[in-house]
Amino acid sequence: MLIYSIAVFLITLPLFMYGVYLTRNHAPFGTVFLIIGAAMAFWCCGLWFLFRVNRDIKKFAPKCPSCGSIATWINRSQILETGLCPKCQAEFVSITNK
Repeated sequence: MLIYSIAVFLITLPLFMYGVYLTRNHAPFGTVFLIIGAAMAFWCCGLWFLFRVNRDIKKFAPKCPSCGSIATWINRSQILETGLCPKCQAEFVSITNK
């Protein structure tokens, strides 16, 4: 998916630059090219960012010592409340009451 995002970005970048050129020359459809090219370029950059963040979360997230399941944002409250792994119910973190 990342390769497709880069390919679409490389295709839309000239479209964006052509829109900039047309807008500077006051062509009638210059702003349309500019807006479409900018929107698609931002979409590709956002998609790349999401894939990058997802990969980093999978790489650096804490793992259960028993089964190796990853703690995600979805199950973080359950893990912090009980201290148990949601998958195997083993001790994920030790919770001490002060």
